[in-house]
Amino acid sequence: MTQSQKAITFKELHQGTRLLLLPNIWDGLSARLIESLGFSAIATASISLAAVNGFHDGEKIPFDLLLKRVSTITHSVNLPVTVDFESGYAGDLTLLRENVKRLLDTGIVGINIEDSQANQIDLTSVFDNCKRIETIKDEAEKFGVDLFVNARTDVYLRTKGKTALCEVLERGIAYQNAGADCIYPILIHNYDDISSLIQSLIIPINVLLIKPLADLRKLEKLGVKRVSLGPGTLKYMLTKVRNMVVDLQNYNTDTFLIEDMITHDFLANLIP
Repeated sequence: MTQSQKAITFKELHQGTRLLLLPNIWDGLSARLIESLGFSAIATASISLAAVNGFHDGEKIPFDLLLKRVSTITHSVNLPVTVDFESGYAGDLTLLRENVKRLLDTGIVGINIEDSQANQIDLTSVFDNCKRIETIKDEAEKFGVDLFVNARTDVYLRTKGKTALCEVLERGIAYQNAGADCIYPILIHNYDDISSLIQSLIIPINVLLIKPLADLRKLEKLGVKRVSLGPGTLKYMLTKVRNMVVDLQNYNTDTFLIEDMITHDFLANLIP
């Protein structure tokens, strides 16, 4: 598929009856693993991609290095790739427009863009973030790709209760009107709030998989279209390694040997 065709396919994946599940990855090998298991799309996580390259989250990884790593991912798989763009690595719309073009040059078809910025306490104003979404969509249109914009709002990171839901609804409607293709209220944590959002918005909802929202079938029945793991994939892998090597320190090999490992051939086939 061409980049434009992948963009169309990715958008269609948000319109079916089944959840679009995204176990977020960080490099070409992890992307190839997800592809080999039959998933429909690839998503990066900003924390994971930064961490495996030696940086903290919050746009600490240099943008040029991010582009290089994303390009490796898009060229490793034949699936649509969406990238966690954080707040766009830009303090103004001119630089944001240039960064979007450079990111599109890597072959991606979707992004997460959030309404908070590194080193700022307050969320970006609704007006300013709508302008950012409009700029992103405009630049993508000029590029010739219907870029899927997943507008992440960080309200639940800072506010609790009914006040949070009201603000998420306000921002969700505004972002929808500005051209966002999906709303991502990160850390939303109860089914009632999710149901309220779905009833109030036209565009799909992206939910982060956390313990209070562990019932995927219930999320699907409510009308959630997309569930992502964020840094959860990398954390899970590191947790398994940590537990195994701690056991080895105590001369316990059970954790290492109890599971059937992938074969050498399987690993070799993950390498392009």
